[in-house]
Amino acid sequence: MFFDRIRRVNEIMVENEIDYIILSPSENLLYLTGLDILQDERLHLMIVSQKGDISFIIPEMTKEIVQKSSISGKLLVWDDGTYPVELLKQVIENKKNLRIAIDDKMWSVNSISIHGIYPKAGFIEASKVMTDVRLVKHKEEIEKLAKISDITDQVMEKIIEEIEVGKTERQLSNRIEILFKELGADDISFKPQVAVGANASIPHHLPSNKKVEKNEMIILDFGGQLDGYRSDTARTVSLGEPRDEMKKVYEIVKEAQEMACQEVRPGKMCFEIDKIARDIIKKKGYGEYFIHRTGHGIGVDFHEAPFIVENNRRQLEPGMVFSIEPGIYLPGRLGVRIEDIVAVTEKGFRRLNNFTRELIVK
Repeated sequence: MFFDRIRRVNEIMVENEIDYIILSPSENLLYLTGLDILQDERLHLMIVSQKGDISFIIPEMTKEIVQKSSISGKLLVWDDGTYPVELLKQVIENKKNLRIAIDDKMWSVNSISIHGIYPKAGFIEASKVMTDVRLVKHKEEIEKLAKISDITDQVMEKIIEEIEVGKTERQLSNRIEILFKELGADDISFKPQVAVGANASIPHHLPSNKKVEKNEMIILDFGGQLDGYRSDTARTVSLGEPRDEMKKVYEIVKEAQEMACQEVRPGKMCFEIDKIARDIIKKKGYGEYFIHRTGHGIGVDFHEAPFIVENNRRQLEPGMVFSIEPGIYLPGRLGVRIEDIVAVTEKGFRRLNNFTRELIVK
């Protein structure tokens, strides 16, 4: 599997006249090798040439991890008394018109050092190569995404049962992390978001010591990680009978989410799915309060292509996997978001999240 992926990378490099791609510890490295290496101040690089030659520049303390992987290549090992970026000279020929793709998530200090060694080279983002390689998931990948999505649904059910007056956003967020590991996930996908009352009007609110109070809406947004693949879901819960405005906004978001999902099928463009959700919310008078894109891809990273956003004319293909998550956010008052992960099939779509989308009143 990994060699097939590297072969596809080489094909794209040839098509785009890219001589080398340099990856640091990131989702790209994980995708091509299965190596999940901690990214810290120490330089870790994987270099792939257009011909398919593979080299690693790694510290001594990481050598055994790479040696045990299924990917073989030239190992250039350095110790703490070395200036490791100089080792690139043993791998990359400083030729005329040199073109290098460099990892989007590389630490800037390392990126700057590489530029210093090859000042006349043309550099582009590794995503120019990796996006198309990672975009369409194979059946095995989709099943991994489905498995962690199922665990995520279980976490959602359990955390809603535990919501009660007096608990803080931070306490609930911490509990979500514990539930994922209790239910078999390797880790969380990102810091669980719990937004109570007025805090729910901030789409990416980080948990605080705000306590749950009666008659408030609560947004729960979280995901897990299993076998390198991630999940992401969101639901909005009401503690106590919701006010009329709360119920109205919830029903609008639910309709937008459902109708956008129903439009997912091969041949549709990303912007068309975004437009379906956005038009519904706009016609109901809340267009200015839908302040983010309708969705994002998911895989080894929790935000990746394809992005379900205005002006993205990429056509959907079977195997693409992404979120559908419209929302309405009334500043200082309330917020509602409903999010599911869907996979494009030959004839339509498959939901990977199956937790109820009806308003839960506790």
